[in-house]
Amino acid sequence: MSKFPQEVRDKVAHRSQLRCEGCGGPGPLELHHRQYRSRGGADSTVNALALCGMGNVLGCHAVAHTAAGEARGWSVRSRFDPATIPVEHALLGCVYLCEDGTTTAEIRQPVLSSTERKES
Repeated sequence: MSKFPQEVRDKVAHRSQLRCEGCGGPGPLELHHRQYRSRGGADSTVNALALCGMGNVLGCHAVAHTAAGEARGWSVRSRFDPATIPVEHALLGCVYLCEDGTTTAEIRQPVLSSTERKES
């Protein structure tokens, strides 16, 4: 069951056009935390992807839990801010996710998360 608030689910559904953001397929879809909750990831729009599959065993959701998924921006290490890591999006190409549910191609420099900056 998703931990994402309804507002986030609605924005991701609109952005994804109810298609898998990884392969463009029709699903079934699950919301994936790009930065895992266990790594401090937020239930936010920039941290969410609609991916096909189930958990970390099937479809693009399974790929997101691998090095290939990290290379595509589908998974983000805890020391980085997901808003500064681009995503290979099946429908939109290489984009950055925005909190309002839109995307941008504007290049953003990867930055450490606010937690990491405080520890430095």
